[in-house]
Amino acid sequence: VEKKLDAAGIPYVSKLIRHQALSESVISHAKKSNADLIFIMADQGNAFSEMIVRSSSQNIINESHVPVLSMIPKQK
Repeated sequence: VEKKLDAAGIPYVSKLIRHQALSESVISHAKKSNADLIFIMADQGNAFSEMIVRSSSQNIINESHVPVLSMIPKQK
């Protein structure tokens, strides 16, 4: 994703967040950085990690005042 944004000349900030309260951290960072969009890459892993990611993603979508784009990568 970053390579395509760079090639298109689209400005962005990418931040990998690892925290217990993932949704709160993402929303807080979006507010602090005055973000226009939150982009979530929802990886398809094992059932447990998928459940955690889906739950956090849903919380971000429901609680954020910043628009959220959630994408599941295409399987090769």
